[in-house]
Amino acid sequence: MITPLKQRIINRATRQTSVVLARSFSDFFSNQVWLAMFWKTCLEEVTQQNKALGLVERGIMLDLNYEELCSNPFETLDQICHFIDLTDLCQTSNAYK
Repeated sequence: MITPLKQRIINRATRQTSVVLARSFSDFFSNQVWLAMFWKTCLEEVTQQNKALGLVERGIMLDLNYEELCSNPFETLDQICHFIDLTDLCQTSNAYK
């Protein structure tokens, strides 16, 4: 059964807002678990759609991960800028050398 609190979390999560409303630690923990599962499901759907439609290969989607951003932040930001066609404005790797 979905409680009103869980319904509010579902509504906010589906609008890509990660707001957790909790009344107690146990509610907070169970909601975090639910949101983690929701996030994992979203990532799996994106992966399936990419495989089915070739979004990365066609240049429609940019595939990045957190580790890449942390280990090479300037190169990753340049890659993002190039993807959204802002290469002239975003030469971050050269700006900080």
